[in-house]
Amino acid sequence: QESRSTVVGVVAGSPAAKAGINPLDVVKTINGQKVSYWRELAPALTAAAAAGPVKLSVSELKEDGSQADVRDVVMELGSVAEGED
Repeated sequence: QESRSTVVGVVAGSPAAKAGINPLDVVKTINGQKVSYWRELAPALTAAAAAGPVKLSVSELKEDGSQADVRDVVMELGSVAEGED
């Protein structure tokens, strides 16, 4: 089944960029919880960030539609999850 939790863009200097998230990465899990659709990403990140650093399992979507091996990254959201700049 195709995942629809593909990252389409990453803002330079953002927590995602600092964690090594790239466009076309597919988010598989957030703190061990499966993510299947893009609309699940923001609420899951916000909830997870309340407990501290967020661990994401991601894989890169290749041009042929296949996915690279899953890798884990840790993202520090800090005040971003609280709606501050």
